[in-house]
Amino acid sequence: MIKNIIDRLSSKQKTSIVMTYDVVLISLTFLISFQLRLNQFFLERELFLNVLKQIIVIIPIQLICFYIMGLYKGIWRYSSTADLSRIVRGVTLSIPFSFLLLFIFNRLEFTPRSIFFIQWALLIIGIGGGRFAYRLYRDSLLEKGNKNYKRTRKTLIIGAGYAAQLLIRDIKSDVRSDINIVGLLDDDINKRGKILHGFKVLGAVSDVSQLAKRHNITEVIIAIPSATKDELTHMISYFSGTNIKVKTIPKLGDIISGKVQITKLRKVTPSDLLGRDQVKLNMNSVSSMITNEVIFVTGAGGSIGSELAIQIEKLKPAKLICIDISELNLYNLGFRFEKVKSDTKIDYVIADIKDKSRLDVLFQKYRPNILFHAAAYKHVPMMELNPFEAIKVNVFGTKNLVEISKKYQLEKFVLISTDKAVNPTNVMGTTKRIAEMICQHAQVGSRTIFNMVRFGNVLGSSGSVIPRFQKQIEQGGPVTVTHPDIIRYFMSIPEAAQLVIQAGSLGKGGEIFVLDMGDPVKIYDLAKQMITLAGLNIGEDIEIKFTGLRPGEKLFEELLTDTEVTKPTVHERVKVAKEERVQASLEEKLKKLLNKDEMLCIRKILQEIVPEYKIPESQIDKDKSFF
Repeated sequence: MIKNIIDRLSSKQKTSIVMTYDVVLISLTFLISFQLRLNQFFLERELFLNVLKQIIVIIPIQLICFYIMGLYKGIWRYSSTADLSRIVRGVTLSIPFSFLLLFIFNRLEFTPRSIFFIQWALLIIGIGGGRFAYRLYRDSLLEKGNKNYKRTRKTLIIGAGYAAQLLIRDIKSDVRSDINIVGLLDDDINKRGKILHGFKVLGAVSDVSQLAKRHNITEVIIAIPSATKDELTHMISYFSGTNIKVKTIPKLGDIISGKVQITKLRKVTPSDLLGRDQVKLNMNSVSSMITNEVIFVTGAGGSIGSELAIQIEKLKPAKLICIDISELNLYNLGFRFEKVKSDTKIDYVIADIKDKSRLDVLFQKYRPNILFHAAAYKHVPMMELNPFEAIKVNVFGTKNLVEISKKYQLEKFVLISTDKAVNPTNVMGTTKRIAEMICQHAQVGSRTIFNMVRFGNVLGSSGSVIPRFQKQIEQGGPVTVTHPDIIRYFMSIPEAAQLVIQAGSLGKGGEIFVLDMGDPVKIYDLAKQMITLAGLNIGEDIEIKFTGLRPGEKLFEELLTDTEVTKPTVHERVKVAKEERVQASLEEKLKKLLNKDEMLCIRKILQEIVPEYKIPESQIDKDKSFF
């Protein structure tokens, strides 16, 4: 009854009630202070009237001090030690001001100095006690509500720190939650057996399998927002064979800032296990390159291109021109930008980089300063089946952009390349290596600075292994891995985009920048981790099937050729590779790729241009059937 009445009150009405409570408390504590000091329950009439006058004087100043210290901003039902600290500070601030005001009012006539110390203690007890008593009342109602509501998800919480405290408190306060907390796990031996908000620390993380069987656990929540990828991977290894779904809380910074509630749980993703600390950019160099400039991004609707556009917009260019051949991709990018309040003029342009005249019109219209070239065909097996399309886009699309850039004296051209361009065994990687060579060749005698940025796979990009695994797991399997020993480098899309911008700002002309990809990841291990995170058992719930290497696929990728040497740059995650000068005959060899009479031996021509290209024997005879 009382709860329903209180819940219907507005915030201002509730604050008025709290202030009324404090007014009554200030009056009573001041009067009681006199009674205790003089050891008299009934004060003489003249003294009593004098006390009432002083109460009228101190009420406003003490309320103002309470307001300044934030006593009316907290929510009583969530009163905590932080609220108690504010109460102590607010009361402590109010006492000397009350003393000073009464001294001005009546020179503290008939007022013992010690009553201010007595009132200080009484106010802290009264204000703090009132707020915490209300919290106890609300908690008792929640406890009663929880008993009436069926909580079906038996859950263990990993971590017994501050984040776990917040999580448990919010779960208990949400009567509609179906999370049934069984206990906590923590590797800190000093916390074993301790009680946190009514729940016991049952053991270490390594005990999860045993406890899961004993208590029929269906879910684990990792409440350690500061956990590193290595720590998360170590934890996940204990869940194999348990059929437990694994979730985690949001980042602590987002919780504290109020962006999300701590109970907004999410699944642990491969990005959590493979991602790295946020990139720290050299803001002076990237800002000087981007701010107040006209920026082109080709392939702006793709995984890397769209993230590049998002990151570039934050650096406040004068104009951002997002170019893509896909109407849908540009529409989706525009939808992302709708959520951002930006002063930058953003244009979305549908164009094909194979159309040189269209590119000329765009350069003439916008006069760009910087171009980030992310448009490319990137899927290895598909380009093995369609080699000439890869050549038209990755080679001649790049060549068109390079020539137009030189014509309009573009300041800087940044090519997004790939680790598959190193000692390639497929058409896609070879065409990207040729794109690098075109840029290196164009640098000679050019005022435009041409730079290339080479990196590996990005987490969650379209068509990559992680989305494919996720879809296969959702469909019940099997999860297909090409080879048990295949490894790949991974980095997050935001990290890749940020490092591309950083590398672009460092280039002086003709360099190939190589991004630090961290340690390579075994794809078979990644598949096992993703199955475990989904709460499934390998062999029982879902199978892993080895399908064999696909055409043009390598067991491992490289970031440098045999002739390249890396040098450090001012950024720890960006290295620069300098290799031999590109042969002068490049232009003549490129013409062969357009000669219809040469199409039947297209891979041989690619090998002429990139001698390190290893043609799979199975592909040599297949080309005839495609042309």
